This record gives sequence, C-alpha cells and structure tokens, in this order.
Amino acid sequence: MEIVTHVFPDGSVLRVVSMPGDSVKIYDSVYPVLLDSSWQVTKSAKKDSKDFIYTATKSFKNALEINNELLSLSDTVLYIRPIVKLEKRFRWFYTFYAWSETFKAHGLQFSNTDSLLAKEVEKRIAAQDSTNQKDDSFDIEEELIFEDLYQTILRAAKEVNDPRLSPQLVEEKKQDLYDAMMEKNGDFDKFFDNVVEACRDIYQTNAVVKLVPFIERFNQKLVRYLDFIERSIGETYKNSVIMPGMITATNAQKVNANKALWDVDSDKFEINDYQMWVESRRMNVLPTVLTGLFLLACITGIILITRKIKKEKYGLKRSSLKNVKR
Repeated sequence: MEIVTHVFPDGSVLRVVSMPGDSVKIYDSVYPVLLDSSWQVTKSAKKDSKDFIYTATKSFKNALEINNELLSLSDTVLYIRPIVKLEKRFRWFYTFYAWSETFKAHGLQFSNTDSLLAKEVEKRIAAQDSTNQKDDSFDIEEELIFEDLYQTILRAAKEVNDPRLSPQLVEEKKQDLYDAMMEKNGDFDKFFDNVVEACRDIYQTNAVVKLVPFIERFNQKLVRYLDFIERSIGETYKNSVIMPGMITATNAQKVNANKALWDVDSDKFEINDYQMWVESRRMNVLPTVLTGLFLLACITGIILITRKIKKEKYGLKRSSLKNVKR
C-alpha cells in the first residue's frame, strides 16, 4: 500500500492512497481508508496480471479533518491508528511548516508503555539479528499480552474494591499468575477459561467471579487484536509527504526535492509509536517583494538626497568663487 500526502501552502491536504485488489473488491488492509462517497476512487490494471490497483483521493481542509475521519472507526483494534499533525508558522519572509504522522503502537494498549517490560522487549527487538538468532516474536507477544492482562486485573481489583481480592494481593501474585499462564502453552482458543481458572488457583477466593466481566472484555479485545496481527502479516506501507517549499529537516529514509519518503512495516510500531516527521520552509513572495521595493525606494531616496546635497554644496561653492573674483 502507498500513501501520498500533499501539503499545500494554505494548510489544506490532499491524500492519495493506492492499494491492491482484484476485479471484485479492494484488498482488506489494516490501514484505515473509509471509502465513502467523499473519496474519488479509480481502478487500473496491473501489467501482466489479473489484479488491479485502486487509487483513492480526497481533499481535506486541514489535518484535523483527517484525524476526525479516522476517529469514526468503530473498532480501532482492527486497524492501524495514524494520527497526523500540521503546524504552520508565518515569519514575514518565510512560512515554516511541520508535518508529522504517527502510527500508534498496535498492542492492546492496556499496559503502561513506559513499563520495564516494554523497555526490555524494545531492547530485545532492537538487538535481535534474524540471521544469527531465532525468531522469538511469539514469546515477546505472549509477554506483552500477559502484561496487558495483568494491568487489566489490577485495575479491576481496584474497581471492585473487595478486601478478599485487593490490589496488593494481585501485585504480590503477579509472578505466580505469569507462571500459570505460561503453562497453558499459548492456547488462545481457551484463553478466557484459562485466565479464570488461573485466577482461582492463584488468588484462592470466590471474589474472582467479580473479575469475570473484565477478563471477558479483555478476551474479546484480544481476539480482535490477533485478527489484526494475522491480517497485517506481510503488509508494508510506503508513506510519502510532499511539502510546500524546501525541506529543511526530516527523519525520512529518503528525500527527493520537497518529497519525504518512508518504508514502514508493522514491526516498527509493534511496541512503541512510530512517528514520521518533516519540516519545510516556503518563501513568502509578496512580503519579500514589498520589502525589496521598500529597500529600493529607501536606496533611491538616499541617492537622490545625496545628489541634492552635493548639488547644493557645488552651487554654494561656485557662488563663493564668483564673490571672491569681484
């Protein structure tokens, strides 16, 4: 999939999204594009293929409109969550633009992203060399899911406010709960039953029944999340932004004139948000011309005044010489 964003000097934005599909429908991507009547969609055939490329185009008055459209999604767990931002600053000779687009981390988002576990997992992913080390992405996923589950149970314990199931008990038994869940061998089909059973064994109280609604909601979200992971496997996103004026700074992988380009896959925003940003500046023609004319007028005035002063001095000098001769 390819996303091209045109940022115009007035702050309006044009989005062009190209995605594969067949003769019947567009490919069901996890990148959200709400193809209603406000989008202009065209279809073109791939060369030497039965597949097609669908291109969807839509103009927005500002970046906020893009965010508002994506907020209308009924279930953000099923989609990438991009958030865009555009800042525009006028400084007489130049107008400065700063565009950013953030792909929100696609985890379940229950746990604290600043937790020690999240930082440790991030280090492990960064250090992993796929050519020399085994792929432990499944183990990492299990740890992250458990962390989210634990945070859910901890908040539930605080909410139900039952002394038999205090937050302190949940914190003390965290490792026990982790060990019990790891023994289940990642059988997600029985996840709900396994969690309830583990909680009963670990906490040893009938108050566990009060956790059931929270665990059930977590399980429903987990199912949707795993569906997202399955659909996102192998997807890559070519994201590019065309800025007004000249690019002055960016974290893009490539820059071509006033166009910044990124190649993004889902691994880049698995743990933490992935932000793409670019800054540019554009000369303000009218203020520059007016300033030039003003300076030209000042210089011309100075020249004329200087000439007048010299002429007056020359005239006085000649007059003085005539008087001396007489």
